[in-house]
Amino acid sequence: MVGRMTSARGFTLVEGLLALSIAALLLGLVTGWSPNVLRPLRTDASELYTALAALEQPGRFTLATVQAETLTLVDHQAAKRATHEKLVTLSVDSRGTLKLTNPHNQGYLPLLRHVQKVKFTKTRTKKLVRLKIKQEGQKWQNTLLDLRGPTTAF
Repeated sequence: MVGRMTSARGFTLVEGLLALSIAALLLGLVTGWSPNVLRPLRTDASELYTALAALEQPGRFTLATVQAETLTLVDHQAAKRATHEKLVTLSVDSRGTLKLTNPHNQGYLPLLRHVQKVKFTKTRTKKLVRLKIKQEGQKWQNTLLDLRGPTTAF
């Protein structure tokens, strides 16, 4: 009986580990770690133009100061209701939201989400600012912000 082979029942160690790894992979895909790995593009190219339209409302904002990543603006719509000039700040927060706040970083008007980097540059024209913005999953975009504020009629 020494030379006789008997058929083995069950799985080998390699087959068992392979089956467990496949089961773990499928469980991970079903429970949701795949959206973190295979995240779809969540930004739309038209969102930037919507934010620009909000900033360039006729007679709404005038440029006060320009810094590399922050703009300070005068809000003329709020100044009509107040007794003094109302300043607002346009900047990107730690969550990647381009937003308007007051100079004390209170209040919150989100304009654009998924912003990775923003750069503001003065131009030769007094109330125009060059905006260079990088959104998640998109290339750098360049545009001009027209912040001339209210116009006086002749």
